[in-house]
Amino acid sequence: MVAWAILWEHGLALVLVWAWVALAGFALLPFLRLRIGLVGVPLLGVVYWAVALYVFPFAGGLDIAAAAIGVLAVFACARIGRSGAWMPIWNRWSWATAILILGSLPYSTTLLYHYVPFGMDGSMHTTAAVLIARTGGLPASYAPFAADVPFPPMNLGLSMIAAVAIRWGGEPAAVLLACHHLTFTLLILATYLLLRSWTGRTSAALFAVVTVWTARATQASLQWGGFPTVLSVAVGIFAARLI
Repeated sequence: MVAWAILWEHGLALVLVWAWVALAGFALLPFLRLRIGLVGVPLLGVVYWAVALYVFPFAGGLDIAAAAIGVLAVFACARIGRSGAWMPIWNRWSWATAILILGSLPYSTTLLYHYVPFGMDGSMHTTAAVLIARTGGLPASYAPFAADVPFPPMNLGLSMIAAVAIRWGGEPAAVLLACHHLTFTLLILATYLLLRSWTGRTSAALFAVVTVWTARATQASLQWGGFPTVLSVAVGIFAARLI
């Protein structure tokens, strides 16, 4: 077990990662008119941050992307308030909701044991996230770590999401471990959204959790794949649901 101070640091990182992802999804959902409900909010947020790095690649672009989400969130709140769509959160709870929440909890154990899961080169992704956070956009190179190595403009969706949390107070290593919970939970939610079109909510939630748990066990046994792989699969399944 890790020390309480480190556990607190990791818990704060988890909150920051989820807060920025959820805020982006919440701000965009009313304007895009997608029939995905609250479950699709974090998936939509992840897509936003992954794309934002290429829409605002210049230094400080990350701040503009965050400001844009803040403005849209204000308009979204006003729009939802006018439509009378606010309702107590407990009215939305169901067996499916409980299964999805409980199904994501095992991935938070990474925070308790402070380790990098199989297949995850924590140093590589943490370095990329720190450089994006420091630049506020897409860096030209790995300077000051390796000034002669160009910064690769690919597979940066996860690094961008981590950079957002790091730029606003998250500890880099803790943020990357928090992304372990984020990515696998998103995979559960994306699978649920896709299956919900064909079966009941409860059975879709149960099958989604079991499927992702099994996939995680396979990934660990093979020691292959990392957070970007899981995030890419989740976004791909989400895209299939939208299509």
